[in-house]
Amino acid sequence: MSLFEDVARRLGGTLTGHAPLVGGVSARVTAVDIALPDGTTDRVVVREPAAALRKGHGSQSARREFDLLGYLFGAGLPVPRPMMLDERPPQPFFVMELVEGTRDLPADGAEQMADMLARVHALAPDDAPPLPDREDPVASLPELLGPDHEALRARLAERPFVLTPRRTLLHGDFWPGNVLWRDAAIVALLDWEDAAVGDPLSDVACCRLELRYVLGTTGAAAFTRRYEQRAQRSLDELAIWDAYVAAAALVSMGQWGLPAQREALMRREAEAALAQAEAHLLR
Repeated sequence: MSLFEDVARRLGGTLTGHAPLVGGVSARVTAVDIALPDGTTDRVVVREPAAALRKGHGSQSARREFDLLGYLFGAGLPVPRPMMLDERPPQPFFVMELVEGTRDLPADGAEQMADMLARVHALAPDDAPPLPDREDPVASLPELLGPDHEALRARLAERPFVLTPRRTLLHGDFWPGNVLWRDAAIVALLDWEDAAVGDPLSDVACCRLELRYVLGTTGAAAFTRRYEQRAQRSLDELAIWDAYVAAAALVSMGQWGLPAQREALMRREAEAALAQAEAHLLR
């Protein structure tokens, strides 16, 4: 019996089809169609965190994301409802509802994403299932910087920045590709496997850079202004996170399987974002 046949059986039905869902590199995600005894059909998603070992999450990745989705769903956030968890080797997986939507940003998409991120960050992290701590950008940034950024590396070595300690629930990979829309409204936040606890500015910096790729600096600025208004949070320390996120993207985006033209555009924008953050930090 195949994995998907087993899932259908355990959900009380019969497998009628399955198809891969594309759009990310962190897991194998499959839509599974099930015929139910009452003559109706259901469509669910099977998520296998195939890249969890590469990311360092280990075999607990499926359990962590499943439990977190349950908490977020109960808190009223627009996330897929988790339905079933299977932690058996060799590949743990979980099943969640399939939410219909597109990834096409509406005209006010940047502002809506800012509102949603402020909602995520307003949740009490201690009420959520246990999550890892977000990395320290000050400690990690020097090894990410290329040879054109020796001035910033020297500044970090001579006088490291001391960031305000913050404990916030983080999505960990908040960007347009992890947001589904329907009728110009957000209907689902996806892919929580990088969720963590730490500085909310890490999520802000991640989304700012991703929005810059698709909407330019104007869209990124609109998102940032709206987040600051909604979250009522100081963004004075955002530059160090901007630098970290941009430098990390430049190191890793060659592994994302992007078309050459797309990667070239993203590299230009990430370099520009890093240069702007560096200029701010070297003042």
